[in-house]
Amino acid sequence: MKPILAGLVAAAVVLVGGIAVAQVAPGPGAGRPGGAAAFRKFQQDTFALRDELAAKQADLDDEYAQAKPDEARVAALEREIVDLQAKLRATANRAGVRPWGPHNGRGMMYGWAGGPGSCGCW
Repeated sequence: MKPILAGLVAAAVVLVGGIAVAQVAPGPGAGRPGGAAAFRKFQQDTFALRDELAAKQADLDDEYAQAKPDEARVAALEREIVDLQAKLRATANRAGVRPWGPHNGRGMMYGWAGGPGSCGCW
């Protein structure tokens, strides 16, 4: 009776382990969306745009850190950031590169929320 019970427990452990691995293992095509070469070219082509985006985001952070942020400046910076992010997305779409990072993962907590987000995570 003990060998049968031990066999059933071992089978259950293998089954549960296999399911757990299947849940977190990368599937076909895992890796950099659009391919590594396309992504590298996109990174090189959009360096100035991404640099400008980072500078605007830093300016916005500085403005919010003020005791009394200038609402007009905050609104202008937020519009500029959204415009820069839209340009990055359009350029990525033309290059066949999908965004990678927060809000673009494989579901709950893997991409920090799953689904498309509004960040410029290239």
